[in-house]
Amino acid sequence: MLIATLGILFLVETATVATPPRVPWYASIQRTKDCTDYSPVALKPDGTLDLGEDSNPVTPPFPYTREDAFTILLDTCEFKRAGGSDRVPSLQVELVNVLWHQPDRLLVFENLYERGNMPGKLHALVGLYAIDQKQYARRLKELAQEGRVVAQNGCAIIDVSVREIVRDIENGMLAAEFQRVGTYMPWLPKIND
Repeated sequence: MLIATLGILFLVETATVATPPRVPWYASIQRTKDCTDYSPVALKPDGTLDLGEDSNPVTPPFPYTREDAFTILLDTCEFKRAGGSDRVPSLQVELVNVLWHQPDRLLVFENLYERGNMPGKLHALVGLYAIDQKQYARRLKELAQEGRVVAQNGCAIIDVSVREIVRDIENGMLAAEFQRVGTYMPWLPKIND
């Protein structure tokens, strides 16, 4: 009888132990770059030009993982779109599409907005614009639109106002441009909304 009672107590005690909260996959990814004084073109001490992110482009293995996508967008110092007259997608555009295809995409874009450099915040806004207008509007109110950001549009990499990019997000142009790229990425997982 005593053994049976102890056994029941053990089972009840074991059943009430709380499981630790599940940590999202992106929570352990840390931002490693600060883009505060970033310049897309700088003169190196040896007299050659440093072309910012284009001097040492990030080349994640293909197909891109959600972890690579989040890490690169978190650290990017340039807001990149599709380039050239054929609107060839930048790596960042493809990576936003990778995050769009995650089942937890709303939380992923929220987290990217919270922790990213300004270009990462803007990429997150493009993502939020397409999936949750209420969260997009909330984050847009928080954004310091008076600032400037290094942006690529086509072959030009220039310093532009954050407000100019926000205008292109607001009118739906950027979300449509980014999503069009996703139609050429059939390897992405399908999401049921």
